[in-house]
This record gives sequence, C-alpha cells and structure tokens, in this order.
Amino acid sequence: MAVRVPRDTQELAARVARVSGELASAQGRQPSVDEVARELETDRGAVLEAMAAWLRIDRCALDVPRVPDDGGEALVRDVGRLDDGFARAEDRVMLAGLMASLTRREREIVRLGFQEDLTQAAIGDRFGISQMQVSRLLRHALAQLRRAAEARSSASGGGTG
Repeated sequence: MAVRVPRDTQELAARVARVSGELASAQGRQPSVDEVARELETDRGAVLEAMAAWLRIDRCALDVPRVPDDGGEALVRDVGRLDDGFARAEDRVMLAGLMASLTRREREIVRLGFQEDLTQAAIGDRFGISQMQVSRLLRHALAQLRRAAEARSSASGGGTG
C-alpha cells in the first residue's frame, strides 16, 4: 500500500534529489544534508523529511513524471542510463596511489595546477620560485606519474593500446 505524500513534500523531494545530484557531480562526492539544505535555502529537517518521503513515494509507474504535473522527465528515462561514478572513483583511487610516487612539493604543485587551476606564475609566487621552475617541476612530476602508471599497468597485465 502506497502512502500519500503531500504535494509540497513531493516537490521538495524532487528538488532535493536534483540538487543532490548536481552537488555530487560538482564535488565528486555525495553532499551532506546540510549542504543540500543550504543550496535549497531550507533547513536540515525539511531536507531529511523530503528524503524520507522520497523513499515512501510509489515509484511503480515508471512512465509518469517524477513530480505530478511538473512536465519533467519520467523515471523510465533514467533506467539503464550509464553512470560513470564507479569509473571516476576507481580513477581517483588509482591517481592517489600514483601521486604517492611524487614528493610532497611535486604533489602540491600538481594539485594547484590541475585541481585549483592556478597558473604556473601563481604557483611560482606561492613557492617563491619562477614560472620556469614550476614548468620544469610539473613536467618532471607528470613524467613520473606516467612512468608509475605504466609500471602499474605492466604489473597488472594491462596494456595501453
């Protein structure tokens, strides 16, 4: 027997699901309840109630919109959709292992350049070195990561082509 969830709670539940997905994509991890609440400009209790309601909503009908009368996509559109979350998680674990082959300084320079998207000049300012030195350190670090990845691939029997 399906429990009738009030429309406003259904709508909030759909917004919570959407925002949670968006935040997860942006952050590379599941957002906390507090982060979702902040994004929706509501309180933690409302988000928790919406999440609980989402579990109670009868989802047997796959071809109706997720929230009645919203004109949105039906759940059936998500069934069978590829989710690269596992591949991204495996890549992050592999990269963390490869980063261990670098010195602490090299790891930080790579992080600043690729995660924080800082220019080589900005990285150089942080370390008190020239942009040219940052360029050399990055080139060395990336070559080291490539060698470590190739060694790991060879050891596991994987190929590169």
